[in-house]
Amino acid sequence: MEKLSEIPTKNDTQMSQDEESVMKKYFKPESFAAVKTSSGGWMDTIKLAMYASVLFLILANPWIDSILCMVPYCGENVLVLLAFKALLFMILFVCTFKFLVS
Repeated sequence: MEKLSEIPTKNDTQMSQDEESVMKKYFKPESFAAVKTSSGGWMDTIKLAMYASVLFLILANPWIDSILCMVPYCGENVLVLLAFKALLFMILFVCTFKFLVS
């Protein structure tokens, strides 16, 4: 069985009108017009890891725990505080990732 990445692509043929209308109906035009061939590279990966590490160190700080305990329902239990910090980390990480990608 062949891997999907090993199957050759047809880049030299033009799409018919029907194929193009289907592609426009179900996909954004820029998604099938130009496919990004390379990921960001090692430097972007290192930047993302660095930002994630700094974000983790900020949220793992005991001073942040005392600030987050002021949020209603957050300081009642250690597990609730952990869940809140995990959710906050996830949101900030996604924002950082989107900032680096765009």
